[in-house]
Amino acid sequence: MPKITPIGCKVLGAENHEACRGTLAVLDAAQATGRLGAMPGWELQDGRLQRSFHCASFGAAMDFVQAIALVAEAANHHPNLRVENKRQVDVVLWTRKLHGLTTLDFNLAAAIDTAFKGLRECPA
Repeated sequence: MPKITPIGCKVLGAENHEACRGTLAVLDAAQATGRLGAMPGWELQDGRLQRSFHCASFGAAMDFVQAIALVAEAANHHPNLRVENKRQVDVVLWTRKLHGLTTLDFNLAAAIDTAFKGLRECPA
């Protein structure tokens, strides 16, 4: 397995404490939709941010899941992950503590996109 370096962790960490304290603002529908415009491939569904990623092989999909795990652990913000059909990684984000989407979810989505682009066997 290749060595994977966490990406974007400095950006993600500061807001997490606010989420844990319950003081981070939940985005309203207009704010979430506005942020979604800068996130190609992501969609809003049932109040959650979702995207499916397609990799060249099962091994590449597992490398990508590991990359997501490293970024998520560093941010202490954890998405739901599912691997489908050996090569597809589905990611679902929302801030459970606040029962909605926050800037933390969009920042983590951006870091996940960056991690995906960094893996050779996962075509962007």
